[in-house]
Amino acid sequence: MIANKRGMTLIEIIIVIVVLSIAMLPLLVMYSNVVSKSAEGQFVPTAALLGQDLIEEIESKYYDEVQVAGSGPPWTLKQNLGIDAGEVAVNKNTFDDVDDFKDWTESTISGYPNYSSSVEVYYVNADDLDNHQNPDPPIANNEYTDFKKIIVTISHSQIGDIELVTVMQGY
Repeated sequence: MIANKRGMTLIEIIIVIVVLSIAMLPLLVMYSNVVSKSAEGQFVPTAALLGQDLIEEIESKYYDEVQVAGSGPPWTLKQNLGIDAGEVAVNKNTFDDVDDFKDWTESTISGYPNYSSSVEVYYVNADDLDNHQNPDPPIANNEYTDFKKIIVTISHSQIGDIELVTVMQGY
């Protein structure tokens, strides 16, 4: 006795292909989102480490130029913050104090081609140490304080900006 062996018709096969195609589309979209988010997850820790490295480099310098000369306060006036004579704006290896990094930028961090960095340095009053809304408080150009706020920003095209903030005190 021969059993009735019936296969799938062409129409049934086409219907299965269409249904599977429709079902797979949301899965593929979800998969692509997961892959892109996992890549972003690698950029944030790298940016944070690069920022911390730069902050440590800045903190390893003298608080102020007058410490280099061997004296203490009064510090450099607010209007004179930035690079000093004998220092080269594009070479941070020539910097010897914290405020030399004021307005310093690096368009590409060596070894990390998609990352860039920038630094801001301000005098802050003791009352403004935790006030990040106003990073440059109203201190007259011919004054100084014993505190400098350092803001390091690491940028990456896929994650945007990561900001690290610290304060140094002169003594």
